[in-house]
Amino acid sequence: EAAPAGLHRRSRAARRRRELYGIWREWAERQDIEPVHREIDGTCAPMVFPAWTRSADESRAWFDWGYRNEIDVHSWPTLPRELVERGSDALENWKRTVCFPIHQEIDPAALRARIGSLS
Repeated sequence: EAAPAGLHRRSRAARRRRELYGIWREWAERQDIEPVHREIDGTCAPMVFPAWTRSADESRAWFDWGYRNEIDVHSWPTLPRELVERGSDALENWKRTVCFPIHQEIDPAALRARIGSLS
């Protein structure tokens, strides 16, 4: 029995998101940015490419870079108050996390060309 059309579209979108993740990973490693996850499961559909910077200042520099180049580089979503208040490493890790966009509407070849031309 054939898979429903919606399932096929979701599978195609997930494949594209994984491909975009790989493009960001290769680029990030050349920029000396550490991927949060070097490898991802072959069934996932990532929403962003998260990476570690060395400091909050470096994260801010990447946010500025994204703004200058019209690329939606953003922080991880806001942490729950409980994590921030209890003095865990969560807040410091949050400050060092930057997220690069992954949308199935992004053409992989266009993304590769665009970020390859930027410094």
